[in-house]
Amino acid sequence: MINNYHLSIIGFGASGLFALEQFYLGLSEKSLNQFPKCVVFEPHHNLGTGTAWNLEQTDSNWSNISDRALQVFPERPQFEINGITIPRFPGHFEWLQKLLNHKYSEKKDAFFPRRIMGMYLSNVL
Repeated sequence: MINNYHLSIIGFGASGLFALEQFYLGLSEKSLNQFPKCVVFEPHHNLGTGTAWNLEQTDSNWSNISDRALQVFPERPQFEINGITIPRFPGHFEWLQKLLNHKYSEKKDAFFPRRIMGMYLSNVL
């Protein structure tokens, strides 16, 4: 018998979003009859972006993280949990190529406005 656990996430920026994805991805690999309920506490309208990656900030607010540093952001595979299919989510570099037709260079770093990362975290194309 499984106890009915509840999960609360306070702050649903990039870290909270990642924590929730990893939690449910891990649960999807187990044979459970019951899944915990999740409550998210977040004051911002766009979930997953937080203040740093807010979609509504100006384009002049540039990220201090280069495309090469973000190349390691892996894709999230599709998984199923409790009869619901969660679709695949592209890796950051693949998403940049689709959105901005960005070409990676081993010689030159590229930096983008912070809201571009917010668009990625929100899966806005």
